[in-house]
Amino acid sequence: MIDPHQSPLGLLGSGQLGQMLIQSAKNHGYQVHVFDPAFQHSPCSLETSLHTEASFSDAEKVIAFSKQVSAVTYEFENIPLETAALVEKHSVLRPSSKVLETAQ
Repeated sequence: MIDPHQSPLGLLGSGQLGQMLIQSAKNHGYQVHVFDPAFQHSPCSLETSLHTEASFSDAEKVIAFSKQVSAVTYEFENIPLETAALVEKHSVLRPSSKVLETAQ
């Protein structure tokens, strides 16, 4: 497992809740890498420069992102289930894709 103090936490989505998560993570010494199709115009862009701006359906970019972070979470519940399942194959995902499926 990747050490979160050495590698960033991963965040799917880049809205206001993500912005608050990044602020809190920074206060605890963590960096956050955001994955979102519209990062440049999002609240999270004000808090971190670590990002992947790509479609949630871009499997190659999702896999690369997943391998660069210590663990991944969601900023909102409308992340495509296929994206969550792919992230889960390459990184720790909390809540799990099963929880996301139930919530959706």
